[in-house]
Amino acid sequence: MNKILRNIILIGSILLLLIGGSFWGGYKYYKNTHPITHTTDSILIYDTVNHVIDHYHYSVQIDTVFYPDSVLIPSNVDTAAILYNYFAVYLYNRHWNDSIIQVDLIDTITQNRISGSDFLRYKILRPQEVIINTTTVNNYTKYIYGGINVPINKWDFTEANIIYAGPKGYIGLGYIPGQNTTTIKMGIPIIKIR
Repeated sequence: MNKILRNIILIGSILLLLIGGSFWGGYKYYKNTHPITHTTDSILIYDTVNHVIDHYHYSVQIDTVFYPDSVLIPSNVDTAAILYNYFAVYLYNRHWNDSIIQVDLIDTITQNRISGSDFLRYKILRPQEVIINTTTVNNYTKYIYGGINVPINKWDFTEANIIYAGPKGYIGLGYIPGQNTTTIKMGIPIIKIR
């Protein structure tokens, strides 16, 4: 009985050392090989594209026509030149921007009125916030187990074992001190529960 008790204490001490060492080694190994990454939840993206709008015209209507009373008409008026300028088409390029947007326009004026206003291109200057949700999941797919097999009625077959288990199977070693025997353990998954 003293020999069995001595073997149980020896096996228990070895197992406690193995379990404690495996926990400490796993903690150090995983911490060094899988550092925690710090990610931001949102980023700012600036618009780098000039957006072109094809064939877009403003609807222009004349609200008020004003003729000043103090206009003096000279006696030597070139009517042909006035009519030539009256029917000419004038294009005015307008460029304006503020802190939010930058815009290029072309206004068309003929016969003393606006005949079109083309919205050529724009660029958004304010950054756009894009939300990115990242989740860090630590999936352990490989384990090292330490354990003991204790028969109910034959104490001489008490076995200490260590097993490496991965997703495709397990392999391990065992030692039976009462029989002075080393065992090998191997297995593969047959049914996946979850």
